[in-house]
Parts: sequence; structure tokens; C-alpha cells
Amino acid sequence: MSELTTATAGPSVRPRWNVVLLIVLSITLVEVMGTMSLGPALPGIAATFALSEQQVGWITTAFVVPIIVCAPIVGLLADRFGRRAVLVPSLLVFGVAGTAARQQGSDNRGQSGL
Repeated sequence: MSELTTATAGPSVRPRWNVVLLIVLSITLVEVMGTMSLGPALPGIAATFALSEQQVGWITTAFVVPIIVCAPIVGLLADRFGRRAVLVPSLLVFGVAGTAARQQGSDNRGQSGL
């Protein structure tokens, strides 16, 4: 009887996998949306600045390379300091930067979906 009591006593420390999965998928969705948001804007950027196809390719590269370079570094920081300590500030910076980028620009709200 003591084994049964011991097994059920105390709070559970096991993570709820459905919550963990939802958080991981949400973070992945935010990153993919950030990366894919460049595609629809490229024709307007190219037309505004009279860019060649090669220059548009450089814009795409300049947008994706920091993600590739920073992902392992952020992974190491998360291993060292904890996922939450790295993830929360990263998402806050992403949100603030996205909001600031949205506020800069033209009054043509049709391109941003608003």
C-alpha cells in the first residue's frame, strides 16, 4: 500500500506533451511566417528600387543567412541558460522589430495584409 501511496503523492513534474507540442509548433510557425513574409514583398521592393533579379536574390540571402548563422548560437545559449531565458526575450525582440518595421514604410496597407 505504501508503494501506491508514494506513486500518487505529490505534484506531477512530467510535462504535458500536448502543451509542449503546441508551444514548439507555435514558435516554428512564427519563424516560418517571418521568413516567408519576404516573398510577397519582393516584387514591390524590386519595382520600387529598380532592382535586378540578382539583387533581389541578394535580398533573400541577406534575410535568411542570419537565421542560419544564429540558430546554432541561440541553441547553445538555450542549453547554457535555459530555453525560457532565451526564447522569451527572442520572441519579444522579434515582435518589437516586426512592429517597428511595419510602422516604417509607405501608407500602402494592402501589401501587409492590413
